[in-house]
Amino acid sequence: MSSLSTRQKQIIDFGNSVEFKELDAYYSQPSIFSALGVSRHENTHSNFLAWLLTPKPEKNDHGLGDLPLRKFLETLTLACALPHSRGKLSPQFASAVTTGAYELSGITVEREKSVGAGRLDIFIEGRISFDGSEQPLTIIIENKVKSSEHDSQTKRYLEALRPPVSRPGIFLSIFLTPLANRDYELRSEPTCEAKEFIELNYQYLADYVITPCRDFAPEGSVKRYLDEYLLALSLPETRQDKGDIIMAISQEERDLLARFWDKHKDLLTAVILSIGDYVPLEDAEQKIVSQASQAIQNAVQRDTSRFSWEFFGGGGVNLPKSRLVLEIVTHYAAENGPLTLTQLKEVFPDKLQGNFGVVASLADAMPSNFKGHKRYYTDEAVILADGPAAVCTQWRADNITGFIARAEKLGYIISSTS
Repeated sequence: MSSLSTRQKQIIDFGNSVEFKELDAYYSQPSIFSALGVSRHENTHSNFLAWLLTPKPEKNDHGLGDLPLRKFLETLTLACALPHSRGKLSPQFASAVTTGAYELSGITVEREKSVGAGRLDIFIEGRISFDGSEQPLTIIIENKVKSSEHDSQTKRYLEALRPPVSRPGIFLSIFLTPLANRDYELRSEPTCEAKEFIELNYQYLADYVITPCRDFAPEGSVKRYLDEYLLALSLPETRQDKGDIIMAISQEERDLLARFWDKHKDLLTAVILSIGDYVPLEDAEQKIVSQASQAIQNAVQRDTSRFSWEFFGGGGVNLPKSRLVLEIVTHYAAENGPLTLTQLKEVFPDKLQGNFGVVASLADAMPSNFKGHKRYYTDEAVILADGPAAVCTQWRADNITGFIARAEKLGYIISSTS
């Protein structure tokens, strides 16, 4: 088949694919926040979060009690473990939060609290009991949706709240930003001026607070509110005056995008690499496309090897490294079952992959165990005698060779197609 015919087939397959239709339907639906034109308004996000973090709001009780605030505290322990964090939690407090061995009481949540040096976006106050003692609990949140800090806000707030001695009890200062995880998790220090603030991004908030609360909420309006909020965070916004393009995405959307990219990678790559040269773009659009093109080019230069495999009449063709592994492991388990996870790991030991292992139990493979990142094919589980398992997606030129050598010893015929 000629390159032109191949591209035409890819375009037709793109339009007919289930993944395209699901993604198009997802992004075509407006959230109530976007319909009202407030999806990137800082006050809207602060109001929503203040409502959610209030254990028993006076109006529109969400019925979740202190679960959202507890999930928020759990998320802070994750944020404090990142390289950029200067905000430290005492080991006793962090342990109590992680295990849930504490009680909250008298919690109040206030918006736009005046502290002399300005107004705090969200101010939470109450008491917390753990390890046999009760202490005051104070949480301040400075929320940024589409702008960076100005007028040394964070420093001024700390100076107003903590002179001349430290505030008694547990005092937590949070700087909430829409930084993408790839930037947020690799930073060497917080982006705010007062480095004592714990920086938290909206993606962590979506993964570890909003989504668990959504999943816990009974069917009804509150679950819909949380779904609408996740949608508002993820809907692309390309106007410069609206701030970041995407603030956070849900796990469901992440899985859908991964399947979409995996199936249409070649066509999407060709579009991104050529669109800037042949389609007139505004400056902001050109910048986005250029950044995407550079990222794609870097990925292509790293390794785009594809493989085919055969085994007594079965097989797969023109597969990227990760799907080659997925298909062979799945095929082997089906042909030699019933196998336990331990037995499958003996055939495909963890050392073949290196960091994560070739296969893991489905529970251990979920993105929530990897800060929301997808490291395994959790939506294409391998059925084993002791429960479902998932195959790792993390394969490179330096570790795929060992897997191929192992598979060939098992009788699989593998050939490189690019």
